[in-house]
Parts: sequence; C-alpha cells; structure tokens
Amino acid sequence: MKISLNWLKEYLGNIKDNDELISRLTSMGLEVDSVSKLKRDAVIDIDMTPNRADCLSVMGIARDLSPIYKKKVLMPKISKLSNKTKSHVKRVNKKISTAYSILVIEDFDNSLITPKNIADRLELCGISQINFIVDVLNYVMLEIGQPMHVFDKDKLNGALDVRFARKGEKINALDGNQYTLTADIPVISDSNGAQAIAGVIGSDNSSVDTNTSSIIIESAFFNQNLIRKSAKKYRLQTESSYRFERGVDPYLNNLALGRVMHIVDQYSQVKNHMFNSIVSKPISTHLGKYINMDISYFERILGVKLSNKFIINT
Repeated sequence: MKISLNWLKEYLGNIKDNDELISRLTSMGLEVDSVSKLKRDAVIDIDMTPNRADCLSVMGIARDLSPIYKKKVLMPKISKLSNKTKSHVKRVNKKISTAYSILVIEDFDNSLITPKNIADRLELCGISQINFIVDVLNYVMLEIGQPMHVFDKDKLNGALDVRFARKGEKINALDGNQYTLTADIPVISDSNGAQAIAGVIGSDNSSVDTNTSSIIIESAFFNQNLIRKSAKKYRLQTESSYRFERGVDPYLNNLALGRVMHIVDQYSQVKNHMFNSIVSKPISTHLGKYINMDISYFERILGVKLSNKFIINT
C-alpha cells in the first residue's frame, strides 16, 4: 500500500523527523518496502500483511503510530447528514450486509475538475483519476479505509436491492467484461438486474460520468467471506474487494459518507441531500472500548518488564 508521508503527518500533527517516522513503521510490524522521496513529499510503500486490514488507510496507520508519539489521531472534518424518511433501498439481506447506508445527492455537477490536492494524492498512491465524485470516494477510501460505490441515479430503475444473484444472471462490469453470476454471489440490484457485485465491482449500466447529475453513494459493511468468495471466483481484486475481504471496520460507513459530503460541499454547491442507514442487528458483540488482558502476558511473551501505566496508556 502506497501512502503520502505528508498526508500521514496531517493525522498526527507536528511530526518533523521523517526518517524516524518511517523507521518506527517498520518497528511496529508495518514493513516499509520502499520510500520514494519527492521535492515536497515522500511516497511510502508498505508491505501490508493480510491480518492488518485496519491499517489499509492513512488514518489506520496514524492510529498505530499515535501511542508511540503520544498523540491523539486528528480526525478529518465531516458533515452532518440529513436523515430523511424516503428510502431508495428496497431491502438488505442481513447475510450480506448488517450495516448499509446510502447518500443521495440531486442536482449534482460531476463535470467539476478534481481538486489538485486530491488528484496529486491519488496519483502518489497509485490510483487513476476517473471523474470528480469517483476520485473523492477513492480519496476517502485511502484516507479512512471505507470503500464506497456510486450509482448514477437516473440510470437505475427502482430502489436498490441487496440480495443474492439469480442463477445465470449477468452483469456488464466496469472492467469491460460480462460476468455470469451464480446464486451464492451477493449483488446490488435494481428492478432491471444486478448493478454491482457487492463490494467488488460495479456495473457499466449504472456508472457515473461527467454528465451525471444525480447520484446514490453506497457505503456498507459487507460479509468479508462472501466478498472474498466473489473476488476469487471471478479473479477480481479491486481496491474495494482488497479491503472488504480482509475486514473493514463495521462502524466506519456513516463516517465515510459524512467525510464525502464535507469534501463535496467544499468544491460544489449542493442544494439538498438524503441519507439513509439500515442496520439489521448489532454489528458485533466483541467490539467495544475494553480489552481484557492479563498484564503479565506481555512480559512472558516479550521478555521485557513493562509498567502497568505504560501498558494502559498505550
């Protein structure tokens, strides 16, 4: 995973020694594969192990560094979303997603040029520019770790349906290929059929372009085993599937939409938006604020005596 050093430092605040920061990444187990130094920045390429899905973002890496520097992670600015009663979602199969949110923006100008700071950071991280809203979604994904997908609302027929595909159902994907689906593949559909293989790739039939004026942005927590199965079956590894199959923070999807809304508001005039969030059940019982741990465990494993205060603070 490639990240901008300056971007990472924005989350920690007032970190001046670049070489020390890079060295500390490796010491934490986030092995730095290479560093490409630029005139005013540097690109850090981290060889991420499969168990560190929490670090597939600038914020995630900053969170790991924060106890070393004894700094709180500086959170990005987000906009408050207006929750409306009208829903553009027909149903959500809870086996596929336990938290599914959408942000609808009408009268949207997608012909806007992607702001230079966003375009430059996408390029540094190896992400190609597509169009304004797709670039913003990719930027937020790199920033906080939540993959999202955007539909052209005017190209959809009816409400979204998060379901399993019908045997033999086909999708014309954004990569230019047509895929024949099986009944175990999760999809996002409208009344015309599958508009995305959930968490993997969207359909060309509902894709956005510079003429798009009405959008639906999807931000969800998907079952990682289902995403892994879909990606493997069709040999599709996208930026989204890469993260979803390793496990995305199940509480991140609404934060991501608020961040998108903030960026969109900065560069365009949005008259109205609509936000809907569907949570089918408590996302996880083991995610909480506390970790039960035998303090003596650290010394037995590390062979180093650490004070209780240091452990608790860290």
